[in-house]
Amino acid sequence: MAFWNNRASEENVQAAPKEKGAWIFKLLSYVAIIGIFVDIAVFALALARAIPFTSTLLMWMAIVAVVCVGALQALPWIKYLIKKENKVISIVNLCFVGLQVILWVTSIVIIISIWNGLKAGNTELGNYAGRINFTRVALFITIQCIVASTVMSTIMRYKKKWIPFQIVNYISILYIDFYLSALMFCFTVTADGLGISRGLYIIANTIVLTLFFIALAYVVLSNSILNGGRRRRRRSLLANTELGGEEETPKAKETTQPSAKERLENLKEMLDQGLITEEEYNEKRADILSKM
Repeated sequence: MAFWNNRASEENVQAAPKEKGAWIFKLLSYVAIIGIFVDIAVFALALARAIPFTSTLLMWMAIVAVVCVGALQALPWIKYLIKKENKVISIVNLCFVGLQVILWVTSIVIIISIWNGLKAGNTELGNYAGRINFTRVALFITIQCIVASTVMSTIMRYKKKWIPFQIVNYISILYIDFYLSALMFCFTVTADGLGISRGLYIIANTIVLTLFFIALAYVVLSNSILNGGRRRRRRSLLANTELGGEEETPKAKETTQPSAKERLENLKEMLDQGLITEEEYNEKRADILSKM
């Protein structure tokens, strides 16, 4: 009976990558990897003057880069959908990613058209006011999407844990958002030319600028440190679910190692807490059952 249970567990592990929607995850992964290599190869050829470095080539390289970044941004949310977790939040974030890609592909085309106009001798910025303002709005919307996505992913990752850290993290993210948004709208382009708001003097204040860099450093470093700690804890917990080596005597195993039931319970608890994936759970469960 145990043999058939083990066989079923192994089959479940092998079938995991074939879950519904997994092909989208693989497709986007390939698109991102291939796109990055294509961009690097084309850039290298352009530097070597094997191909002419034109505005059209630059535009397509930038579009490929935007699509690759969008694909990488979408991967974690598609993974949630494959596992049938946090469906609404995942769909919302995928919509954010799609909106960002559309806005930036359009902005790239606009920026290249402005560049071509300047090269042609049309140097009056007022003639490009509408296009420049569209690009600025696109950047503003992108920042809001990234902020919303970051906040939602932090909530999903830590839930009710590390509350003080989360509060400081959200305040830091909102401050970064406010600073960058205010900086963008300090500059205006009208038919009369480039205008600078008095708000720029506040944004450029030493204290305000220092707080911005502190908030940015906190968000980057604290997430990196906590993610590293979570990975180490997960590896440690997974190691604790393993059975001892073959050299140990049965008596030593009984006194130093938890039972298979306890290991399975610990494994399930780790899955419920989000410390391991469904695939890792199935693999470890099958391993424990095979050694019973």
